[in-house]
Amino acid sequence: MFNQNQKRVGFACKIQSKESTDLASCQTKGTTITWLAKQTKEAAAERLWTLMQTNIAALSAQADWVAQQPPGLRMFRLSSDLLTAYSHDDWMWFYFQSDVVDFLEKNLSKIGDKFRAADVRVSFHPGQFCVLASDNPGVVENSTHRR
Repeated sequence: MFNQNQKRVGFACKIQSKESTDLASCQTKGTTITWLAKQTKEAAAERLWTLMQTNIAALSAQADWVAQQPPGLRMFRLSSDLLTAYSHDDWMWFYFQSDVVDFLEKNLSKIGDKFRAADVRVSFHPGQFCVLASDNPGVVENSTHRR
C-alpha cells in the first residue's frame, strides 16, 4: 500500500520531460475501430496482439520511469486505451483468449509489483465515450457495463 500521507503531483497517461529526451519506450500506440473492421479477423487479431505487447512494454517502462522520480511525483494515471478496443463489442473476444489472458496476468502483475515497490499511486481515467451523466440511457448503460 502506498504512503497516503505523501502529497503528490503525477503524470496523466503520457510521460514527457524536458530533462529526458529518450522516452520512446514509454509511449503507447493504438489504432482505430474503423481500421480493425476493414481487416481480416486474423490480421486484426495480429495487430491487437502487437499493440497489446507494445503497450504493456510501454507501461512497464512508464512504471520504471515514475519509480525514479522524487516521492512527490510518484503518481501515475493509466491510459484508458492501454488495451486497444478492449470494450468494443466486435473486438472484446480477443482479450478473452487464454494466451492473451495469460500474457496480461503475467505482465500486469509484474508491473503492479513495480508500482507498489516504488510507492507509486496509480489511478485510471475512463475513456472519452464513458459518460455517466448522459441523458441517453444507452450511453449510461454502456458506460457502466462491466466486461
